[in-house]
Amino acid sequence: MNNLDDKGVCPEQTQMFLDAFKQVNLTRRRGLKFRNKQYICLRADRHSIYTKCAGHGLLLVRTALYVIVATYSQSMYPSICVEAVEKLAEYLRKKGK
Repeated sequence: MNNLDDKGVCPEQTQMFLDAFKQVNLTRRRGLKFRNKQYICLRADRHSIYTKCAGHGLLLVRTALYVIVATYSQSMYPSICVEAVEKLAEYLRKKGK
């Protein structure tokens, strides 16, 4: 997983991520734009959104208090990223966060 370190996520992008969960059907059709790349939606439900763009991936996983944002590159295994992020989200959900 890559962290978002120096680039961060701007408030507009954060709102777009939150809106993606509010409009899951639209997210499935349109995908998401992140860092000037259009990601196609592979899966979207009320807890998780998985997208990809040319071998790179963007994952959004929601808990009660957080939206976990994770990315992976072509040299990484998407399944490892998904597993790690979903486990973190599960842990936070159990803690009520």
